[in-house]
Amino acid sequence: GILVSIHQNSYPEARYHGAQVFYAPTQGSQALGQHLQMALRDGLDSENTREAKQIPDTVYLMNHVGCPAVLVECGFLSNPQETALLNTQPHQTKLSLVILTAALAHLMQPEAEMPPAVSEPK
Repeated sequence: GILVSIHQNSYPEARYHGAQVFYAPTQGSQALGQHLQMALRDGLDSENTREAKQIPDTVYLMNHVGCPAVLVECGFLSNPQETALLNTQPHQTKLSLVILTAALAHLMQPEAEMPPAVSEPK
């Protein structure tokens, strides 16, 4: 399995905008993060030049997981235009479908590295 944590970003300056994906230090997370970042660019905002980045070690959850994990910042609440867009149902639907489709496509790739399943002792 994978972990996809959905968030909204904020910054003191209103000029920043666009989705950003951060990935955990676990095996397979970087590829998942890059796949999601590309899907967000292709599906929502072709002008978004952000690249997936490793999450800082200050984010507890992403540094204490054992599966591929990403944190998706869907946009900046500090940007009034982006906040208005994020509050619309059509954009929310498109955003969730892009994330879901990209996550499923990543999982379906044969080269996607999946951690071994843990079996119950007999």
